[in-house]
Amino acid sequence: MPKSSTPYPLVKTYLSVVRRKTHFLVLNAIGVIGLALAVVGFSTQTLSVEVVSIAGLVVGAIGIAVSYYKWRADSADLNVHALPTPSRREMARLVVPARLAESGYVVLSRSDRPADALLTSADVNMALFRGANAALDISRASFRNTCSAAVANVLLGEFTRKKAVLFNAAKVRVVSDPVLAGPAELAPLHVARTRYYDTLVTNDAVSIELVSHQSRQQVFNGREFCFPDGVIPACDESACSNQVGASTLAVTSDDYLIIVEQGSRSAIGRGLLAASGSGSADWRDLQGFAEVQSFVRAFAMRELLEECGLRQADVDWLRITGYGRLLDRGGLPQFFCLARLNCTFDRVHVTRSERLLTDYHNRVDVRSAGNSHYAALQAAVQGLLKEKNKVFSSLWWALEVLARVPEAEITEAFGDGR
Repeated sequence: MPKSSTPYPLVKTYLSVVRRKTHFLVLNAIGVIGLALAVVGFSTQTLSVEVVSIAGLVVGAIGIAVSYYKWRADSADLNVHALPTPSRREMARLVVPARLAESGYVVLSRSDRPADALLTSADVNMALFRGANAALDISRASFRNTCSAAVANVLLGEFTRKKAVLFNAAKVRVVSDPVLAGPAELAPLHVARTRYYDTLVTNDAVSIELVSHQSRQQVFNGREFCFPDGVIPACDESACSNQVGASTLAVTSDDYLIIVEQGSRSAIGRGLLAASGSGSADWRDLQGFAEVQSFVRAFAMRELLEECGLRQADVDWLRITGYGRLLDRGGLPQFFCLARLNCTFDRVHVTRSERLLTDYHNRVDVRSAGNSHYAALQAAVQGLLKEKNKVFSSLWWALEVLARVPEAEITEAFGDGR
């Protein structure tokens, strides 16, 4: 039985199925009624009432105990195995839904790591970079995992037992991908509530299978769960949590691109190079926002300030460079951004709250030999992409998306006047 970092995830996964939750509440209600009858029977000295109350307490307690220990037994029966890494041919067979393909979505893949691919659209990315906006349609319905309680518990244990820094915070999930509503126009973006652990047991389980020890049968296949029948489902058809994140590349006023080395206790990508600021949107980040551009820039800005030890006044501008779905994380939605700072690199530092997640900041010169920012950024991107084994997936794709922004757009953003 895997151990959890806190008792809360165990309770959450135990009650994660509606039938089980209803069963649990009914048995508790029987126990509470029995307790109430016991008080009445004791006060009135009525034997029949006392007998009924004792029976209710016993039924409720035994029912809860049997249900709980059956759940533990179901969890203990499941063995965790890593699925084989998909080949280039298998990745090429993944199907993009027609309504996403209509907005230009295609799969970009890495030659060295075929499984680390990105579903993205050049048309949507350009619209976002040029400031195209869309309304936020915020649903109050929370994500509900379709896995059984035992499966969710075992998957969660795979992450919590590693003693990484994990917090089950309320997050924002993408319910519908950004799509075009017309030339350079975006349709409304639908979002809803989820939690961090929901992403661990859905998106991040893409490379895991669970096999029953008794029957030797496969109970859960992460790849099939995330990409059923070889289709990359649109977010509104996906069984995954799909919490939305952002990866921001920041350039200082003295023209250094900030690259972070992730700490040894980071839950995902420990020890790898990451973007200047990266993380997921908290549910509270939605407060006060009714459209996509301001919402994404706000939570991307928060992550950048936290991870680089900066103040809001240190950032001149922050723009969205694109959007994509990280296929090595089950189609996890990610926005990519570029920021220009008002401060020099020596202002950047690791804060106390980030010490467990960030080891240190690297700097990459992006204005050497008098080149334009576009040429220098392209050179920096190509240099970083050669560090294949050191670059975390989200940084890789942030660099790739940035490399596809036209020169005129970068020149205008940095005010090079060239």
